[in-house]
Amino acid sequence: MAAGEFVELKCVFVLTTLSVVLSACAELPSSGPTAKQIISASAPADEPSQYEVIDINVEVAEILRKSVRRASGSGFSELPLSPARGIGIGDSLSVTVFESSSRGLFSAKSQSDGTSNGTPNVVFPPQTVDRTGTITVPYAGNISVVGLSPQQVQTKIESRLSKRAIEPQAIVTIVGNESRLVTVSGDVTKGGRVPLNAGNERLLDALAVAGGPKGTAQDTYIKLTRGKSSGDMLLERLINSPQENVPLQPRDQIFVYSKPQKFVALGANLTNAEVKFESASLTLAEALGRAGGLNDERADPAGVFVFRYESVDVYHSIGGRAATGDREIPIVYRLDLKRPGGFLAAQRFPIIDKDVVYFANSPSTELSKFFLLIGRGFTASYGGVSTVTKLNP
Repeated sequence: MAAGEFVELKCVFVLTTLSVVLSACAELPSSGPTAKQIISASAPADEPSQYEVIDINVEVAEILRKSVRRASGSGFSELPLSPARGIGIGDSLSVTVFESSSRGLFSAKSQSDGTSNGTPNVVFPPQTVDRTGTITVPYAGNISVVGLSPQQVQTKIESRLSKRAIEPQAIVTIVGNESRLVTVSGDVTKGGRVPLNAGNERLLDALAVAGGPKGTAQDTYIKLTRGKSSGDMLLERLINSPQENVPLQPRDQIFVYSKPQKFVALGANLTNAEVKFESASLTLAEALGRAGGLNDERADPAGVFVFRYESVDVYHSIGGRAATGDREIPIVYRLDLKRPGGFLAAQRFPIIDKDVVYFANSPSTELSKFFLLIGRGFTASYGGVSTVTKLNP
């Protein structure tokens, strides 16, 4: 084969290979869109149905951090307080009456000499408050006790006996507590009804009586229902917020459930997975660490994205101006780690449950794939030319 023919044949192979590679360039495998593609596809202000890209800086991160704190604070300190219930139907009461003289109505007498057989008092058998809300005291009759304190019932008994007994003094004690109960259920060791005594029991006290939650404090939520109002709080936050460990009231309902917080890490990072928070709160900087960090060979440091739906109030607080209505707004937050300030913002930016953290490929990654395909094409070209040369010496 002449030298000119060899060069011409070689050029044909190279051009053919380049044509194939270029046509296949658009079909290069990728772990997801590049940063440029995400930004260019974001919606203009007059198309609120699309997502909006917002750059993460310290100011935005601080606004979101405060909003997350408020959202997680639907706690218990603001629940309404019902009026004191006092004695209720089903409670058991013990009544003791004292007199100032051994010759009184209830004084114990000796059958032989008529002397006192001890202190002048009588202890009546415990009585259960019936459905009419009353108990019966000899010589005092039926006494309505529902809603009263033991001291108020004492005053009633003394007033009724004042004309028959000698300076009567009554002591009323609740010996069976059936109306002042709270219910603890859900993911606890020993659920059931917990009585409220005079110790002003609080929320954590009731949880302790129920054996404590089965899950960890980072994954366990407490729901307290009082009448028509309720609040939810992560157990770890409850432990760290003494003002939320509120005194309980009769008929409070405590429900314990487990709900691990997670985010999804995708793209050019070392670990594509669903990742648990393992703490009450998580920042973007911590999320980057738990996802294994950026892949040095693939990731674009200026292309770390957080995909999330935000409430209308939060959207406007970070500068959103599009018409929104009352629906949640799709937002894509972008973190640029090429700027030193990006690391400071990442330390403040809060990750919330079900966030998607995406690491975009670096533009050089696609270029590397392109050159890899070109290299394979040249190898094939040279191999083909060599074969032709051997066949046509």
